[in-house]
Amino acid sequence: MLPSLIRRRVHALNASLAACLVALPALAAENKPAVSGTTETVQIEEVEVTGTLVKQGSAEAGYRVTAARVGPLGCQNLQDTPYSINVTSSDLIKNTQAMTIQKAVQYNPTVAATSPMNLVGGGASFAIRGFTDTDKTIDGMRAPSLANLPVEDKEAIEVMNGPTSFLFGVGSPGGTLNFVLKRPTYSPLATLTMGITGGEQMYWKGDFGGPLDRQGKFAYRLNLLYVNAGELAINDLSNPRNMESVALDWNYAPEGRMTFDYSHYETKVDHGADLFSVQLGSVKKGKITYAGLTELPSVPDATANYMPAFSRAGDFSDRVGTGITQKLDDHFTLRSNFAYTTWERNRHRAADLLLDDAGDYWLTRNYYDQNSTTYQGNVFLDGTFETGFLAHKVTLGVVDDYTEVKYAYPYKNQNINYGLYNLYNGTPYATDVAGDAVGNPNKTTQEINNSSFIFADTVTITDQWSVMLGGNYAEIQDKTWTYNSPTVVTDNPVNEKGAFTPGAALMYKPTSNVTTYLSYIEGLQEGGTAPSTAANANEVLAPYISRQVELGVKTQLCERISLTTALYHITKPYAFTDPTDNVYKSAGQETHNGIEFTATGKVTHDLTLNGGFSLLDATVEGVGSTKVTGAGGKKVALEGVIPAGVPRQIGRLFAEYAIPCVSGLFVNAGALYTGAAYVDAGNTLEVPWSMTGNVGLRYETRIYGHAMTTRFNVENFTGEDYWVATGSGLALGQPRTYSLSFEFAWF
Repeated sequence: MLPSLIRRRVHALNASLAACLVALPALAAENKPAVSGTTETVQIEEVEVTGTLVKQGSAEAGYRVTAARVGPLGCQNLQDTPYSINVTSSDLIKNTQAMTIQKAVQYNPTVAATSPMNLVGGGASFAIRGFTDTDKTIDGMRAPSLANLPVEDKEAIEVMNGPTSFLFGVGSPGGTLNFVLKRPTYSPLATLTMGITGGEQMYWKGDFGGPLDRQGKFAYRLNLLYVNAGELAINDLSNPRNMESVALDWNYAPEGRMTFDYSHYETKVDHGADLFSVQLGSVKKGKITYAGLTELPSVPDATANYMPAFSRAGDFSDRVGTGITQKLDDHFTLRSNFAYTTWERNRHRAADLLLDDAGDYWLTRNYYDQNSTTYQGNVFLDGTFETGFLAHKVTLGVVDDYTEVKYAYPYKNQNINYGLYNLYNGTPYATDVAGDAVGNPNKTTQEINNSSFIFADTVTITDQWSVMLGGNYAEIQDKTWTYNSPTVVTDNPVNEKGAFTPGAALMYKPTSNVTTYLSYIEGLQEGGTAPSTAANANEVLAPYISRQVELGVKTQLCERISLTTALYHITKPYAFTDPTDNVYKSAGQETHNGIEFTATGKVTHDLTLNGGFSLLDATVEGVGSTKVTGAGGKKVALEGVIPAGVPRQIGRLFAEYAIPCVSGLFVNAGALYTGAAYVDAGNTLEVPWSMTGNVGLRYETRIYGHAMTTRFNVENFTGEDYWVATGSGLALGQPRTYSLSFEFAWF
């Protein structure tokens, strides 16, 4: 009996891997054609759903994905993974015409975007489970800090909620966004899309792929993007971009594959950054003393631009990656990846400081040039075997990540004053003031080295019970320098910490389509950086550890709908600027308790639903009698407050319906609800809840035997103006935006 039980356990593990083969065809190691002595190529890209073969993540599958990469554990069946993971597929990105990360994940109810569309910093920031310091990875390898990544060459965006140090070595307590690159196809692919969005911004993008030989040993994928400098929905704002991305596969053996990818990306923001900091106490500007805000100013017109023309940003990146996957025998597989990334940032940043309830704000600016160079590598060994009646799936791995950051001296945090303006009167801005020249970024200001060793074992005990056990020993070395002049340099102490962060989970399946789990995980995180206004400006705090307990249920209904419910408890050290000495420090902790529910799939043959909700109770504890400045300059206690920028409720719903009487016509609608959040640490300025709606349609047809798809979408179709709490201030929500595109497919 025991041998047959073992065979069933091993078969269950192999079935989990098989789910990955069909669910994520973009993954290098899984999208591999069968190589025999013939020229036949077998494409493993489809699964059977209610009698019809459909691609995972496609509109036909209700945008439902059943497997994802779980860090170094590789591709995992989501039903058997003891974490809350939500996947946005490339088809959903295309059909909603999302062109930014914020828009790509807008229907994920566990994610709140905390950066406005036209942030001059060029980055994309999010809050997951109430934490704004989320991580980004590309195929499981850490992306540069504040990276504004393109979505056009991504097969999927996977969001893993909660601390991830057990998996990634160093990770945010909120979660990780993993961007899965598009991999080569083994049948011809050629699509060209042309469109216009936001008013005058026109673009075209191409997606091409296919085999390079008859045997299917070589294949490629090429993605191209060009976006012009046309005006968006916000007056005078433009965001020109261009991207070239190529991926190559070499199936050098029946059980071995090498991969290569290269991308170049440029993005600029001209005349934009509607981001406001707030003045809480009195301040003197010129000859006038302003009392500071006592309440939020009424929301101004979101289509207006509250930045001067000289406020701009530029990001330029190049990434080279390579990997190998080799099956050693029936039990062991070796995986290894390396990547090299350079990132250059140019900033000529204007800043708005709201001074009073009447909407008066003070305009300043600074500028700087910065670049970073990142080297990354990992090696993993996967094994499947049995000990007695237990079946094991084991992963051992080593990860190393090194980044050097350089600034051009001098860093111009000049706060050059441009005078007083108002949200409601549209006074023309002054012309730019010439400043000191900024040279090439050649002064090293920071070196960060993250390394880790991981061990994980998923043990299948019976058809119903399994456990995951493991840990990660991670080390952070963070070295910084401060340049007071070209020759006077402050050599700051090294922030260094090593810690073992364990992970454990118990999974129980009462039926084959229901999984319950209880998991514990810890996270080692880089310390926060002191703001420029603090007495210890730009100082990086020592690393710290967060902890999470999560209880969840995952259900598959009729192989059509995926439902996930998760309850979690997270604690993390709290960092803030102490008003008694104006020093940025760590004291006390944040406690986040919440519940999440997500649903993805087809309710009927014609109706698709995607969305859910999050409820969060977050508080700051253990900071004693510390008081901070609140609205009107009032001193308020920090103990027991809700962290700034954290919405307490999030609701998302996307619905798509195929019109039965018109073949190829689909209509869709979306609702986005964000609960109230506080602007300031003392909880005295509250941004009220907001709700916006999106509508759209898609028409698919064929012309001369080739597929053509027309898409039309309207975001915020009611034109609602609303404030967004960013965690450090205020931003304006996106105004009504129209998007129209035409996609042509030759194969």
